[in-house]
Amino acid sequence: MVGAFSSLGCLQTKTRWLKPPLGWCKLNTDGAVSVRNGEASCGGVVRDNLGGWLIGFSKKIGICSTFEAELWGLYEGLSAAWMIGVDKLLVEIDCLDVVKLFADRRTVDRCVALVPYIMELLSRQWQVRLAHVRREGNCVADWLAKHASVDDFLCHRLLLAPMEVFALL
Repeated sequence: MVGAFSSLGCLQTKTRWLKPPLGWCKLNTDGAVSVRNGEASCGGVVRDNLGGWLIGFSKKIGICSTFEAELWGLYEGLSAAWMIGVDKLLVEIDCLDVVKLFADRRTVDRCVALVPYIMELLSRQWQVRLAHVRREGNCVADWLAKHASVDDFLCHRLLLAPMEVFALL
């Protein structure tokens, strides 16, 4: 199904990272908001069907809700996967509300400004499936989100895994 979006597995909850099927890549994303100062960030990683690192990202967002930070993670992750030419992508997010938001594309609430941009990415010529994952299965994305640069608001693309996440991979 070219250009298809599927919510298959959207209610499945996994507790650890599992490799995607042959021919698929997996994107794990996360958003984080500091309780100390309210600053938000997001991060994530795209891995191949063997678990190999393809690209990661980390971005400071500024002040926003946790839900919005999760949406930023999804947006930046989809953008990174598209940029490197992924055509079959499983997306795992530890925010069930984000997965539910996109479960039925016809009724997506567009009140958050970022939603139309995510919808545009999902409608491109590729297969994307969203699934919920427990926080334990999303530890690399969580680390990347929490360690975003505080110096700027650029999305930092990571072609190599940071040394600090090797133990988490």
